[in-house]
Amino acid sequence: MGDRAIRWGLIVSFLVAGETIARADSAEDSQVVGRFGIVALARVNQGELGTRYRTGMQFGIHTGIDVRLGESAWSVGLGWTTLVYGFYLASDSSLVDQSVRVTEADLGLRIRRRLSFEPRFITATAGGIYSTSNVPLPPQDKRRYVGYYGGLGYEYAVVGNWLLGGEMRYARFPNGPENLSFFLGFTAGI
Repeated sequence: MGDRAIRWGLIVSFLVAGETIARADSAEDSQVVGRFGIVALARVNQGELGTRYRTGMQFGIHTGIDVRLGESAWSVGLGWTTLVYGFYLASDSSLVDQSVRVTEADLGLRIRRRLSFEPRFITATAGGIYSTSNVPLPPQDKRRYVGYYGGLGYEYAVVGNWLLGGEMRYARFPNGPENLSFFLGFTAGI
């Protein structure tokens, strides 16, 4: 079921992408704005997973929608990230699997505040996350985990309505692994 959810996430992301890019030029005048872009992250695993596979990287796509709250600097939104390719590197050379492939999808809420007339924003995010790997991962030696995350970030408009952003995110899987990630994203739509 989980892999199917990730596939559906990709389909929804690409459907939103066309609309987001088509409306990017008029985004300043709209109260509802879509986002679509690419993301990469660097990760540090904690706990028992961190003793076996300390660091990793993942790449994928992000899509979402933000709703401006009247004329204020605040907006609230919904975001979906699908990390279609990722890996953890072994911390111990004696491990049989020297790298692990990981795929993840998350869905969450975000709050964003505009910092100035130049499009610069701070963000706070929270939501649920689904992770699957090609080998069982500690501490429960499962291939699939469901958990939650929270993060803080910063976005800056670099060209027109294209944003460059970063986010520090902590993710926890109950009775499972936990990690700290740094996301870097390039998205269309303000």
